[in-house]
Amino acid sequence: MGVSNSYLLKAEVQHLLGVNAFGMWRLVRKYDDFPTPTEHPNLGGPFRDREPDEVWDGGQVSAWAAGTAEFTHCGAVLLRPLPEEFAPGRWAGYKDTVRGPALDWQTALGVIRIVHCADGRVATDVATDITG
Repeated sequence: MGVSNSYLLKAEVQHLLGVNAFGMWRLVRKYDDFPTPTEHPNLGGPFRDREPDEVWDGGQVSAWAAGTAEFTHCGAVLLRPLPEEFAPGRWAGYKDTVRGPALDWQTALGVIRIVHCADGRVATDVATDITG
């Protein structure tokens, strides 16, 4: 089983972190460990006409956010610091999605959705749409 990377355009990084263009500029100067842009290995689709400095590895950005106090709430759920006291997760329901069945668990960190993807592709579209 391989690991999939999601590449993000600048606007997507800004949306993930809840900052505007100036806020993004500020992050690069404020945090020495802010992920640097990377070259997308297969420049196709929305990345076709992009310069390498306009694409970020989404996993790196999400992991960085989880470990940065100002952006912990935006980062990867499973990388966030654990609360001092927390209860086991509670079953929050099941939902059929376009990618396959989704199982939701309510935890101290928030809702964790597990998507059993039938087509072997990344299911981030339905995994992050907890309301849908």
